[in-house]
Amino acid sequence: MATHQVSIILVQGGPVWFPTWVGVGGSATTSGTAYELAAGDVVNFKVLTNNATTTMSGFNSNFWTNTSNLTLTTSNQSKTVKSNITLGTVDNITVATTGGNLTRYFTVPISYEEPDNTIDLTGSDHTIEILPTDTSHTITIINSGSSTNASITQYKVTAGGTDYTRTGHGALTVSDVPSDIGIPETYSIQSLVTTANGGENIWVPTGLTYSVTKTIAATTNNPTIDAYGLAIYDDSGTAVTSFTAGHTVLRKIYESSVTTSTSSHVDLNTSLTGLTNSNCVINIKDSTTGVDISKNVAMTIVSGTTVRIARTSSAFTGKVTVLQHTGSTIGGTQSSYGLEILNGDSGLVIDSLSEVYGVREIINLDTSQSNITDEGNPSEGGRYITVELTSGRYPASGSVPIAAIKCDNQALLLPPRVHSTHSDGSYRYVQCLLPAGGDISDYTIAMLVSSSNATPVSYGGSSSSYGLEVRDSSNNLKWSSDWRQAVINNVVPANQFTTGTNQNGNYDVTTGYDGVTAPVAGTTNPTNPPIGRMISTGQIKGITGLHEMDPANTYLLGNCLSGWVKYRSNDMLLEGENASYGINDFGGGVHIPGCTITSSSSISITMHMIAFAGPYGTNPGSREATSHHPDGHFVFARIT
Repeated sequence: MATHQVSIILVQGGPVWFPTWVGVGGSATTSGTAYELAAGDVVNFKVLTNNATTTMSGFNSNFWTNTSNLTLTTSNQSKTVKSNITLGTVDNITVATTGGNLTRYFTVPISYEEPDNTIDLTGSDHTIEILPTDTSHTITIINSGSSTNASITQYKVTAGGTDYTRTGHGALTVSDVPSDIGIPETYSIQSLVTTANGGENIWVPTGLTYSVTKTIAATTNNPTIDAYGLAIYDDSGTAVTSFTAGHTVLRKIYESSVTTSTSSHVDLNTSLTGLTNSNCVINIKDSTTGVDISKNVAMTIVSGTTVRIARTSSAFTGKVTVLQHTGSTIGGTQSSYGLEILNGDSGLVIDSLSEVYGVREIINLDTSQSNITDEGNPSEGGRYITVELTSGRYPASGSVPIAAIKCDNQALLLPPRVHSTHSDGSYRYVQCLLPAGGDISDYTIAMLVSSSNATPVSYGGSSSSYGLEVRDSSNNLKWSSDWRQAVINNVVPANQFTTGTNQNGNYDVTTGYDGVTAPVAGTTNPTNPPIGRMISTGQIKGITGLHEMDPANTYLLGNCLSGWVKYRSNDMLLEGENASYGINDFGGGVHIPGCTITSSSSISITMHMIAFAGPYGTNPGSREATSHHPDGHFVFARIT
């Protein structure tokens, strides 16, 4: 039994006084919004100022132990709910004074058997991997606490417009699978108790989700030897690198510090000519912390000479690097003599002006190693792996190293990030975000460096007496065939999605699409709550006709790609007597760009949801103002 308070405030309007209802039931203006009481509850009524005669009436004998009207005073007068009241009874109480009256509703709700939502899945079912030929998947629901009502609870997974259900704990087969290889799809489990079993017959979220990924071992494709270009062979005569048609390297052509602005974009004049978003990529790092923040900063090239950096939510000083991949090296004067290396379609790859990025080391993501930490699975769409680099190996005085990632299977690749520094100032950590599911040990990262940062590693571990070197006029080594090569086989623009919000606001630098379908705002629906529509979803776009790739040995580079889109979570309200089924802060989503290598000449790109969005503040389902559409490039390198 509980005691509740209703107070009436009288507000003067000319010669009369108008009542204002304060306390329980104040917003219960209809029977559908009736304030809920329990049998035996006491409600106190009073008026705060006795300026006019004020009466309370409408106390129904089916609801209250005493039905007499009340003339309110500044002292409490009480009414008690009947102990044997019929559940579901509703009564309306009216307060009247000289200026008018107000009516409010009270009820004692029907008590329902609630579903058993203290459930879990068997360990392997949280992240399921299936073959591309599979047409269904199976989960096993198990108890994770109280099993009250488990035997009468129905569980449901809705996919493709079809409901898949079972009663009680156990196995549930869902005849639905992701449409794209390598990109996880998230499924949600709901529950109800039927009317026949004393339930409310309303599907409610259990809060339990799982992911399914189609995957298969990535294929190996040795490099083609074109009629023109350069091929590099190992000591057993096997071609390890070939600059076939469209293949190239990354060359650093410009680097400068910059301070961003919180009010407008910043233009950085490079004094170079011929820069385009088709022949160069850009990365940026925070000079203070060494963090690669390129994913959070939109950048582009304008007018052939200028790097434009979008407004940032907080100003910072950073270092901008421009990396060229196509055409004669921009900047400086080409010598009349020397060596140029062309690829199979006669595109320049390396010359004496080139400062080429090579491979410093290859790191398998083996969490048994002391420098590799599994940070767990803090989000719905991925897990974080942190790799600590050897102190001094990547000096901060040089260009920022580039982390790249590959997977032995056809799986989603998300760009890794270099951040933080050792006490000597060298770069310290690489953060890898892996999609939910899959084996961490299937992933490998490569660290790319320019010759001004650190010397790339040789194929055999030590320099060979044979091979080809390119040096500048001062005899500085610019490139060596002995280095472990990072052959850039494809550079794919990120800003080419066709759905999402067209955005050219404060945190973007060019008009583009965010690649994310916005969630539907909070919805009232008693029979089929649209849980899936309350989660923002990333578009998936297939890209075909690419230059030849070796999927099993092709890495996605991390520094050249930006994009961060957040849609706030929603409120969901389910109609019915049991108000506990209302859910706050559900859905939304945080998305970053990712891709899957689907063949030797095709990829799928997406804005992958890495987490639900968390509290929405005042605008449920809305787009976070600091979001910006994906920009920059998906850059792929073959490394063997």
